[in-house]
Amino acid sequence: PVGRETERRAVSALLGHDPLVTLFGPRGSGKTTLAALVLERFPRHRVVPLRGVASAEGMRARLAAAVGIVADTDEQLAFHLRRDPGVFLLDHADDALAGDPAAARALLARLAAVPFVHFLVTAHQATGVSTESAYALPPLGDEAER
Repeated sequence: PVGRETERRAVSALLGHDPLVTLFGPRGSGKTTLAALVLERFPRHRVVPLRGVASAEGMRARLAAAVGIVADTDEQLAFHLRRDPGVFLLDHADDALAGDPAAARALLARLAAVPFVHFLVTAHQATGVSTESAYALPPLGDEAER
């Protein structure tokens, strides 16, 4: 998108070395669009839609489905991710983070510790995970009001 090249480069750089990057901003600020552009730089990526997922368990289930497995525990999912690493876009994570914030943060922290696995999260606010790199995306201006 016009005017977002600086943001795309900055988020791509963060995601290249940080395991958990949250792209946050108000509704209509272009978070998902920018995230999709960032993912173009990472050949091994998966998009995990989280809109309407209101728990850490639901987030784990969506992530597991994205890699074609069923995982009953965070450890099972982490084990599989070690064998099939890449970049995961956790898109619209707000509901999961609001449902049980502590459990969602704990899951993100555990999974972000898996080597060679990176997460790009889109949300209205930063996740609050201590190892997170948060990138605030400003509104698009007049376009955001359409």
